[in-house]
Amino acid sequence: MLPSICLRRATFPFLQTHSVLRASLNTTRCSIKRLGPCSLHELSLQFARQASTSTPKHKPQPRPKSKPEPVPAAPQKRFVASRAIVYHAGQPRILVLGGLKITAVFVLAFFSTMIVPGFIESGAPLWQTLGVMAAGVTPILAVSFLTTPMVMWIHLIIPKNFQHAPGALELLSKNVPIDTEVTLTTMGILGKPRVSHMKLRDLRKERRRSGLVNYVRTVNPEAAAQTRQWYKFAEMSEFKIEDHVISNRRTKQRWIWYAIWHNFEAKRDRMLQRQQAPPDHSQK
Repeated sequence: MLPSICLRRATFPFLQTHSVLRASLNTTRCSIKRLGPCSLHELSLQFARQASTSTPKHKPQPRPKSKPEPVPAAPQKRFVASRAIVYHAGQPRILVLGGLKITAVFVLAFFSTMIVPGFIESGAPLWQTLGVMAAGVTPILAVSFLTTPMVMWIHLIIPKNFQHAPGALELLSKNVPIDTEVTLTTMGILGKPRVSHMKLRDLRKERRRSGLVNYVRTVNPEAAAQTRQWYKFAEMSEFKIEDHVISNRRTKQRWIWYAIWHNFEAKRDRMLQRQQAPPDHSQK
């Protein structure tokens, strides 16, 4: 008997708690059955309201005002590229020029590999062999002398302060800076383009070679020899730019190079006159 009594006393608190929980659960089920499904929603709303009223409302603290971030400036719209073509000799003229140079090279190769060795093997006199050699070399020398200065096209390096203005070429042609850079492209003996980069102030108009040259570049030979590599040709100093070449056949409009050069030449003459004019002491 004693062990059973001790066991009941030990388990009595657990049994009592279990009975209380069961009774509360039964009462909750009965109340839910009486309230019905519609009252469950109202009950949940009531519990939510009580929870909201019981918790203290905290006033939202104002956020510290932050300084507005600086808006990056929009990039300026570029109306023209940094490099524009202002003169073109024309496709027919360039094609004829390239055909002459290639033909002269083929003629020299044919005489050097076929004709001259045949004369030497046949035991022909020396003067005949030299005459044949001269006939093969003469075309390429003549074409090189006549066509080397001819300019195919000219590119103008537009200054940065003119690139973002509408009608930049027209504005530049009216007021040409003295340090404007240009690129003149000619054709080498093998038909390869040869580029000459210079400033506009280093170019002047001068007639040479019976009209084959009409523009001359001022070159410092010592500075050119220091910068030139040994396997490259010397910088070109004589150019032929055709006059009155039109850019549009319908409008018969000339290339803008002529307006640029005319205004630049007038501006340079005015600057030279100011430098050469004696100082006026009468105002003192």
